[in-house]
Amino acid sequence: CSFDIKVPPGRRDRLFELLALANEKLWIGHFGLDSDDGVPVFRHAVLLRGAPGASAESLEDMVDIALTECERFFPAFQFVLWGGKSPADARAWALGPDERNAQLIEATAARADRVIELP
Repeated sequence: CSFDIKVPPGRRDRLFELLALANEKLWIGHFGLDSDDGVPVFRHAVLLRGAPGASAESLEDMVDIALTECERFFPAFQFVLWGGKSPADARAWALGPDERNAQLIEATAARADRVIELP
């Protein structure tokens, strides 16, 4: 998975710091930066020694993990590169609650068949 971002050489230090902080929290896969063109990437590998191949379910999980992590951290990359946020603040945002989803739920709650209030 790669991003539609080209990181200028002068901003790569801050992005490297964010990549390191993000990778600390990942269990599967890792973020990197292509040194030739400055494009952030997410890499994931599976060892299949002794297996005839990956199952459809395993491939689906690999793609799902890659997309989930890319979608979660893409805004954090933007915050660091163009928004003036620190790498630590950008990671905290990426790992925080899903604010966009919370706003969507709040905006459409009136149309819900049932709303459950939590204490």
